[in-house]
Amino acid sequence: MAEEPRFDWPTIIRSVAIIVGASAIVGFAIPPVITVVFGLYNTGYAAGNEFYNWGYWVAAWIATFVQGAYFLRHVGDKIVDDMLVVAIVSMIVLVVVKFIVAIVYLPITEDGQPIGLMTGIDAAGALAIVVVAMVAARMNRY
Repeated sequence: MAEEPRFDWPTIIRSVAIIVGASAIVGFAIPPVITVVFGLYNTGYAAGNEFYNWGYWVAAWIATFVQGAYFLRHVGDKIVDDMLVVAIVSMIVLVVVKFIVAIVYLPITEDGQPIGLMTGIDAAGALAIVVVAMVAARMNRY
C-alpha cells in the first residue's frame, strides 16, 4: 500500500491562487474606482488610504477562511499542515503583490507625502493571515 504524500499540492496551489487572486483584484481595482467615484485626480490618494490597505488584507483573510472550509472537504485530517503552507506561501506572494500595487499607484498621504512600499498595516495583515489560516483550519474542522 502506497503512502499518501504529506501535502496535497494541487489543492494548496489552487487555494493560494484564489487567495492571491481575490486580493489582487481588490488591490488593483479599488484605487481607480475610488479615484473616479470621489473625483480625485490621483490614484495615490486612494492607494494611500488606510481603509483601502485594510480592505486588501481583509479580502485575503476572508478568502483564506473560505479556503479552510474547502480544505476540510478535500484534504481531511491534514488540514492544519496544509493550511499552514497555504498561509505562508500566500503571505509571501501577497506582500509581493502589495509591492507591485504600491509601485503602480504610488500611494500618498492626504497632504501629498509619499508612503513607503510596506506599511505597518501591511506587516500586520501579512502576519495575521497565518493566524486566520490556523483559526480557519481549527474552526472548520468541527
